[in-house]
Amino acid sequence: MKNSTELLRFIARLASAIIKSLEDRKLTFRDLPNFLHLLPLIRPAFEDIPDAWDEFRRMSDQEREDLQYVMADETGLDMADPRAKALLDNAIDAALSLIKFVVSLRRVVV
Repeated sequence: MKNSTELLRFIARLASAIIKSLEDRKLTFRDLPNFLHLLPLIRPAFEDIPDAWDEFRRMSDQEREDLQYVMADETGLDMADPRAKALLDNAIDAALSLIKFVVSLRRVVV
């Protein structure tokens, strides 16, 4: 689940950077530092997309819950809160959709 975990960490940190940047309801160059820390995470998150795709498709319920805890750790959400747990479950679905899109796009473009 290494590849899935790396992708989810990237997505969680990207979401946090977006939220932080939009706190003042504007997106300017001053918000750039919020995104710079993402640069070293891009390669690990996307270098093994086919493996991540396989991991997500074959994921057991226990592995899905483990990934929810990873996301909770990255976002500071409390797994005891049912709203947070549902949101974290949606994040996993979003990651799966992103991977599916990238894999499909590579087939068309390459």
